[in-house]
Amino acid sequence: PDRIFEHVSSSSSSPSSSSSSSPPSSEINMYSRVYSFDWGSTPLGPMSSWDSAIITLVNTVLYAQIPLVLTLGPTHIYIYNDSYVPILSNKHPWALGKPFLEIWPEAKNTVGAAMDHAYRGGVPEVLTTARPFKLRVNGQLRESFMMGPRSPVFDSEMRPFGTLNPVLDCTDDMVSGLRLDTLRSISTISSEVQSTADAFQALHSVLQQKRTEMDFWCVYTTSSADKHTYVLRASVGIARDRQDLLPSSFTCHNHHHHHNHQRSTGLAGEATQTTWPQQLAESVSTGCTLVVTHPYLGVDHGDEGDDTPSPPPALVVPHVCYGRSSSASSEENEHHHHYDMVLVFGPNPLRVWNDKYKLFVDLFVSQVGNVLANARKFEDERDRLQS
Repeated sequence: PDRIFEHVSSSSSSPSSSSSSSPPSSEINMYSRVYSFDWGSTPLGPMSSWDSAIITLVNTVLYAQIPLVLTLGPTHIYIYNDSYVPILSNKHPWALGKPFLEIWPEAKNTVGAAMDHAYRGGVPEVLTTARPFKLRVNGQLRESFMMGPRSPVFDSEMRPFGTLNPVLDCTDDMVSGLRLDTLRSISTISSEVQSTADAFQALHSVLQQKRTEMDFWCVYTTSSADKHTYVLRASVGIARDRQDLLPSSFTCHNHHHHHNHQRSTGLAGEATQTTWPQQLAESVSTGCTLVVTHPYLGVDHGDEGDDTPSPPPALVVPHVCYGRSSSASSEENEHHHHYDMVLVFGPNPLRVWNDKYKLFVDLFVSQVGNVLANARKFEDERDRLQS
């Protein structure tokens, strides 16, 4: 498929990973940090006063080769090892010696009660499947998938004194699986629909249920009566109070033609001062994927207050569906194609915008185009047999 983001600069397409708190030198390991830390400034007191069983457990955690978090005391003060550092990202090394809820306040409702239960010596919580958690990393609220048991730890007199949590970050695998499932669901539509009307209805039905990787989307295709007019055919996730922002149709007379199957895929720029009809028409006339930051179309995400992530930009993608017959000669068809589909895609603001996400959107647009192309081929063949 066409790589619609091939020329989009990394500075415009990915969130900033810079932070005022830069990662420490890799030469400073967690063993050195823990043993040089001023524990006397915490409710745990100086390390010399700690129970011997707790010291043994701290050493076990620090030398382990898997991500481990040890929390101590009723406020769950954090001790972790080198393998856990990537999960903390820019919260390291600041997180050492801090209470859990100071590090992850957004996880109070999902993890806080379980940690309190484990601290009181409750039955260990065993996570055999990855669970989603909304965590703030590099200043952005993201959905992470974690797996691992959370168990109480005891001092030498068998009194509960903390919790131990091996952590397996399954986010990449889980997100990849969700995206693959979405693409498979779209692919199965091709063999089931017999008209473009069926295709639009099936896409709406399937993608209404497969919402994890998108905030919203809608698709326009050319009118059968006028190839310069594009009609809104299906949409999912558009907020009710913002549906009027999208036109039911738009017109573009200045088409950018697709030559030799190579189209301009560069970033045409952010169109924040124009209306949606103008932005849609511009994507067709330039043949470029547009990044549109305003006005936002999706439903607000996140919890109330500061945990609501900022809306990501929408992508306006022109695409060629190869399934419709044309009166032009076959030689012209081979070298001269008309953008007959425009897809608006709103990324999930809880996902990291990176090359993998770009590839998913690339494949998503192509799969939707293939569904419509196959439906049109079926219609053309049926019309031919009936004539």
